[in-house]
Amino acid sequence: MPERSDIPIVTALAQARALLYEAASSAEQRRLIGPAVVEIDRAIASLDPTASASFELTPLAASVPPIDTEVEALRREVERLRAITRHERGLLDALLSESPHGIIVSDAQGKLILQNRASERIWAGSSTAENVEGWGRYRAFHPDGRPFAAEDWSMARCLTRRETVPAEELHFQRFDGTHGMMLGSCAPLLSPDGELLGAVSIFADITQFKQLEADLRVSRTKFSTTLKSIGDAVISTDGSGRIDFMNAVAEKLTGWSLEEARDRRLSEVFRVISEQTRDDLDNPVAEVLRHGGIIGLDDTTLLLRRDGSELAIDSSGAPIRSD
Repeated sequence: MPERSDIPIVTALAQARALLYEAASSAEQRRLIGPAVVEIDRAIASLDPTASASFELTPLAASVPPIDTEVEALRREVERLRAITRHERGLLDALLSESPHGIIVSDAQGKLILQNRASERIWAGSSTAENVEGWGRYRAFHPDGRPFAAEDWSMARCLTRRETVPAEELHFQRFDGTHGMMLGSCAPLLSPDGELLGAVSIFADITQFKQLEADLRVSRTKFSTTLKSIGDAVISTDGSGRIDFMNAVAEKLTGWSLEEARDRRLSEVFRVISEQTRDDLDNPVAEVLRHGGIIGLDDTTLLLRRDGSELAIDSSGAPIRSD
């Protein structure tokens, strides 16, 4: 109970509170007097704690709504989040539509939920699948020719092992029946708490590069066979003058095998002197590297073979240039 001397003060505060509410006719005015009413109620409660139990309760619908600036701030925040979402979605759409690499995404059960345009170009089509077992329309082959089973796909391994599969070459058959080679890798998709959400496979068609590689091997074999078969001795070096090739005739004339001579300087293996003066001569490669053109030695050149014997030779050198 309040002290008898406090009763008039409590009564006056309650009357002041009532007058304020009566005078405030609009929501804006009620918002303005709100802090004053709070302080009056605090004073009444300190003088007569039982009085706070008699304060009139107001339903939420009858309370003062938040000021427009708060609503506008909330609206701006919602718009900001929407803009971020649109931006991220735009980046994802651009990545999927413009990427030259094929992208296929599956959920945790193996259902194919996304395939971009490049994937359809590489495969010459696409197929739906509800699970890993449904991937059978996509065909690929092991190096020994065995067709892929569902669990052989890198994305299946991602789902079962939850680990990234590094890039690997794959012989595949497109939906139009043609065959090709692709290079692809796969990674599992995990939530922040480690839950498996699915897997993403990214791949590129490397058929053209594998064909060029095969053509290069054929050309290299033909070139090597030609050099090995001609009757003249042939020695080639890299740009620093170190030997990287000798044919059988060169091995016989110099007394050095290719294995022994490889990476040695030409002057160690191909030592030439003047027949008349017995002075050392610059080898043709040194002259080619110095002048950049075809160089020939005179007719009185002697080759000092590995066993110390001498052999009269006719020699020339020419640069090997790239296109």
